[in-house]
Amino acid sequence: MYDQSKNITKIASLWLRPIVQLFLVLFLLVFITSCQWGPKQNEFEMPKSERTDKAIYDGLTFDLHQVRILEVLPGKKYMYLKVKEGPKQFWIASMKGDIYKDSIYYYKEALLKTNFESQELVRVFDSIYFVTKLKDEDHGGDVHHLIN
Repeated sequence: MYDQSKNITKIASLWLRPIVQLFLVLFLLVFITSCQWGPKQNEFEMPKSERTDKAIYDGLTFDLHQVRILEVLPGKKYMYLKVKEGPKQFWIASMKGDIYKDSIYYYKEALLKTNFESQELVRVFDSIYFVTKLKDEDHGGDVHHLIN
């Protein structure tokens, strides 16, 4: 009985050895080729050494603005708002919300885009500011955190 189990173990090890070797070769092949097929750098991306902080922040403002809403154009994701700040009138875009014409709102962070084409409104804005947070005048106590 002992010899028979020894023979079975010997036959099994002889049969399994080529399978283990095959899996090892396949694993190494996949490992080597996956390194070559990995993500490649975008050829249109500017190398990091040529970037400047100014390029990243062009058009981005952090000043506190008080605006009066002159016109509201609702979209699916954004509200497009014609506003007045002092003597200037311009367009801003913000996330959808309860925005009312002739009301006063505050914002701090905005990104300027020029010649922006809104596909959902089928309209081109000469310039528009994309606003991160728009606070109404009734939440004046809540506006102070925008200053810091």
